[in-house]
Amino acid sequence: MRRITSDEFKRTFWRHVKERLDAPLTITCNGEDRLVVLSLEEYARITRRGQYSIAIEDLSDLELEALRCAKAPAEAAKYNHEFPTYRDAES
Repeated sequence: MRRITSDEFKRTFWRHVKERLDAPLTITCNGEDRLVVLSLEEYARITRRGQYSIAIEDLSDLELEALRCAKAPAEAAKYNHEFPTYRDAES
C-alpha cells in the first residue's frame, strides 16, 4: 500500500480526488499510519461483504454441499491476496 505524509496529502489532495485510486492510500502523521483513503468502488465492495453474512450453522446440508462444490469465477482471482491462508491450503 502506498504511503504519503499528511503534509504531502494536503498539498496533493485534488490530484488524488481527480485521479482514480487504483489502491488504498495510507496517510501518515509523525511517522505513524493514521488514515486510509480508498476509492468509492473499493469502499462499496468492502462494505457489501457484511450485508450477506450468515452463520455457517444456519446453512442446510444441501447448501453446505453446494458451497463445497462451488468454483470461483476466474475474475475473482484478483482478490486472492486478501485470503493468503486459502491460497496456502490449495498448494
